[in-house]
Amino acid sequence: MAVVGKPVFEAIRSGEFSPEHLHQFENYTVEQIGFETLRVLNSLTAFDNIHFQYQSGFISDEAWQAFRHRLRTIFESPIARQIFESDLNWYRASYRELCEQLISEVESEDQ
Repeated sequence: MAVVGKPVFEAIRSGEFSPEHLHQFENYTVEQIGFETLRVLNSLTAFDNIHFQYQSGFISDEAWQAFRHRLRTIFESPIARQIFESDLNWYRASYRELCEQLISEVESEDQ
């Protein structure tokens, strides 16, 4: 876990997160951040698959709207946004665009 969490841990400690979000992480260990990183990566990968299924016609619009809302909720966490933005090449282009749109929605509400 420490190896996975180290880059995010260093980003937090180096000030790449806004001060109002740092309080969420001040007591996190590298291992806890590693766990959170893996949790976010697994969730983002699963939602990429769900988005692909929706685009392919295997998921109804109603179900997709529920999944979209859940994905948006993930991006309410600044650590999730940092993890997503750390390597955009992990994701399909259409999914990246969706995630960037959701991040913009969340960040506009934060202001």
